[in-house]
Amino acid sequence: MRAMNVGDKAFFYHSNCKTPGIVGQMEIVKEYSEDSAWPTASCSQWQRLTCSAGGARKPGTPYYDPTATKENNRWSVVHVRFLKKFAVPIWLSELREMGQAGGELREMQMLRQSRLSVSRVSQSEWRFLSEIADKKAKEAGSQHEVAS
Repeated sequence: MRAMNVGDKAFFYHSNCKTPGIVGQMEIVKEYSEDSAWPTASCSQWQRLTCSAGGARKPGTPYYDPTATKENNRWSVVHVRFLKKFAVPIWLSELREMGQAGGELREMQMLRQSRLSVSRVSQSEWRFLSEIADKKAKEAGSQHEVAS
């Protein structure tokens, strides 16, 4: 995450849920900063990364980490802008299938090192997954929700 630059595109991936998958796209609008703020109730799901994931240095907050100091805070955040919510998510089970030997995603970092919460996506992987999302939306007779 600390290597992300302004203008980079990223997939929004739900991982801490019953059925993980890619649910949309976002753009980095501000590079790495310390994760020290607590998100407000007014933050939407897409803004949570912008508002911060949660107060690592604030005692009493759910994500408090007593080892995090101002000089050595291992928690970081990037600020993002919503681009697109997929009409139909691309589920992790589908990604794994496409990542098998001979598949389009066989080299995808996230599938090779599954414990990564943030991983690189090549340009060809980005194009392929974007096309898959478009195809799934069309097959469902639906459209993506796009930023206005």
